[in-house]
Amino acid sequence: MEFQIETFGVDEINEVLRSQIDRRDLPRFPYRVVRQLAPIRRGIQGRFRDVNCSDISTGGISFHLDYPPDFDEFAITLNRGVNEILVIGRVIDHQQMKGSAFYLVHAEFVRCVEQDH
Repeated sequence: MEFQIETFGVDEINEVLRSQIDRRDLPRFPYRVVRQLAPIRRGIQGRFRDVNCSDISTGGISFHLDYPPDFDEFAITLNRGVNEILVIGRVIDHQQMKGSAFYLVHAEFVRCVEQDH
């Protein structure tokens, strides 16, 4: 079953962020899409670039990079229907994928930034 991002948005992510639940227990869903991600280093946001996502939950996301992440935080765009939201995330861990030059990065959502479009 493919996860549809339209089933949640800013309110749902913010509810998870405010709660005390263990986010590792949240159900994850395949999310095989290309999204725009910008690293944040020392509080300065870098350029957006395409990343291939792997899975998503209301608490976090995983995606692929062709280098080990050299940043702790990032901004990523997510679509909710025709609207786009910007979510700030934090890298939790990463591992090089077996037999590949790519890294699978696991991250948690930190906060949502609403966009006017």
